[in-house]
Order: sequence, then C-alpha cells, then structure tokens
Amino acid sequence: MDLNYDELFKISIWALKINRSYPTIPNDKIWFLTMIPMHGFFFFIFCLLLNSTICHDLKNNNFSAACTNGIFAVLFFVVTFNYTVLFIKKHDIITAIKRVKRDYEAAKLLPEEEQAIVVQYAKAANWVTRVWALTSCITFSSFPMITVIRFIYYYWIGEFKLVFMYDMTYPEAIETRKNNVSMYFFLLFAHTYYGLYTLLMYVGFTPLGLIFMLHACGQLEIVKFRISNLFNGGRYEPKEIRERLKHIVMPLQEILEFVHLLKETFRVIYEVYMKATTIVFPIAFYEIIESFKEGHGSFEYMTFIVAGSVLCFASCYYSDLLMEKGDSVRLSVYTSGWECHPDSGMRRTLLITLSRLERDVAIRTLFRTVNLDAFSELCHQSYALFNLINAAWN
Repeated sequence: MDLNYDELFKISIWALKINRSYPTIPNDKIWFLTMIPMHGFFFFIFCLLLNSTICHDLKNNNFSAACTNGIFAVLFFVVTFNYTVLFIKKHDIITAIKRVKRDYEAAKLLPEEEQAIVVQYAKAANWVTRVWALTSCITFSSFPMITVIRFIYYYWIGEFKLVFMYDMTYPEAIETRKNNVSMYFFLLFAHTYYGLYTLLMYVGFTPLGLIFMLHACGQLEIVKFRISNLFNGGRYEPKEIRERLKHIVMPLQEILEFVHLLKETFRVIYEVYMKATTIVFPIAFYEIIESFKEGHGSFEYMTFIVAGSVLCFASCYYSDLLMEKGDSVRLSVYTSGWECHPDSGMRRTLLITLSRLERDVAIRTLFRTVNLDAFSELCHQSYALFNLINAAWN
C-alpha cells in the first residue's frame, strides 16, 4: 500500500478545498471574496429557517415543524463552528497533517513488522473516511430523493403539485410567490445548496480527528513492539539496549506531544458534536413518531439518527482505542523486565517513561474524556430529553 496522505484521504481534502476551508489555502483576498458569498448565502437560508421557526411554527404551536427546522438550524451552527476552528486552529491542523505525512515517509524505511503496523492503521483511517463520506452522502441525498418520490407520486395520482425539499413558512415576499416556477426553482436551489454546503464540511472536517487518532494508535503500537524487543530475549548488551531505548523514548515523546496537540485542537469540537447530537437525536425521534401518527414514515430523519450515531460513536470508539493503546504501552514498559538489569541509567529512563504515561492518552472535551462511557451518557441524556419533549407536547 502506498502511504500517501493526499491520496489516502483525498475525499476529505477535496471536500474542504471546494468550500475553501482547507488549512493550507491562504487567507488572502481571493479566499475572502469567495468565502463571504458562499457562507453568506448559507447564512441567508439559516435566517429563513429561523424566521419560520420563531415567527410561524412556535407562534402557531406547530411543534413538529419547529423541530424539523430546528434540526437544520443546529447544522448551521455546527458547520459555522467547524469553519471557525479550521480558521483559528489552521496552524495546529497543518502541523498534525505534516506530522502524519512525515511518519508515512519515515515508515518506508522501517522494518517490515513496523511498516505493517503503519499500513494497518492507515488502511483503517482510509476506511473510516470512506464510510463517513458514504453515511453523509446518504443522509443528504435522502431529502432530494424523498422530494422526487413525492413529486412523482402526486403526478401519478393526478394531483400534481410542487413539492419542497424543506417544509417551512417564508417571509411574505417569498411565501406569496413560492408556487411560481421561478421562485420554486430558486428555493429548490437554496435548499440543495444548504445541504451540499453542510455535506462538504461534514465529509471534509469530521474525519480529520479520526485520522489523527488512528495514526497515534499506530505509532503507540510501534513503540509497544519495540519495548517487547528491548532486551532481545534476555541478552544484555548495554550499548545495543541504549540504542534501542533511544528509538523508544524519543518517538514516544513525539507521540505524546502529538496527542496533546489533538486535545487542544479538538477539545471544543467534540464538545459541540456531543451537545448538538444530544439535541438532534430526541427531536429527530419525535419527528419520526409524529410522522408515523400521520400515516407516513420519515426516512430522511432516520438517516439523521444513523449519521449522528456514527459520528459520535466513531469519535468515542477511536479515542477509547487510543486510551487503550496508551495503557498497553505503559503495561509493556512495566512488564519488560527492566528491574533485572544493572544499568541504573536505563532503569531511570524507563521509570520516567512510566511516569509520563500515568495520564490517560486520550482526547478530552471541555468536561470529560471522549470514550465509550461518554457515548453512553449522550444516549441517556438524549433519551431523557426525548421523554421531556414527548411529555410536554403530547
């Protein structure tokens, strides 16, 4: 397998370059002149959603429609926040990308066993990127697909009418003309643009944290492999062991610095993902139940739940895996047999290494560690919020 970062993760890179948020794109006048209209039109559609939710849906006690528009409004905040992080933390993200590229180049000179480890985790990161891109595309495409199906259905039964992708109430200037063909196609374009812009950010930005976490897991696995061969079956040759120890301690120090960089870069991002998903889950469930009561199923909102589950579960799972790899490295140092050898300098170095590994090697949000326990808590909070919504409006 060719360890080429740009080729392995071209889907993510391509998506971020299209919406002009890739970290290596210079923030010059050209960037400014393209970003402002792109995100400005995105903001305009968000204002329409907000107007429909506050001025019409909630005012008319139409909680189902308010839930629907509320989900899309949450997407605006998440996408805008992602764009802001890519702008503010661009140097940190570029540093992380360069680190992965450097390790991929260095892996070509590693022994076969260590090179296989790097390839294994690079393949896993590539697979995750593709799965997430597929999940995001299915979620986005469900809305135009349902629109086309409804359009064909009404035409088939002889009740032809224009079907809108997102059902909302517009300001009077648009509402009175929305059934005109020209206005209909403008709104259809606006809805499609909103979905595509959101899709590009999710496909491009979301896999970055997973790619970096999996890479860190692979590097820790290599360190663990080197520790297992540190004493070469019990044969003690001080010069050789000191050389091997150097190839353990120095890479481990770099890995811990890399993980610390990830913590600082993605700390707020994963907090936003968790909170946003906690809100979207119960609203989507409520909308699905209401749609079944009305005699039809909301397939498109089911895809929201699947996408949110994949997003948060993958982040929690791979952060949990990273923590597990850190624990396994600490255990391998402790059980390496270092206490049986007379070189005090070597023993001191390994003891310092043990102390450095005392803290969990994992990604943290503002309030807690990102792991499977955090995902479980998210599900519990979503269920409690769903019960509250259901009790309040039924």
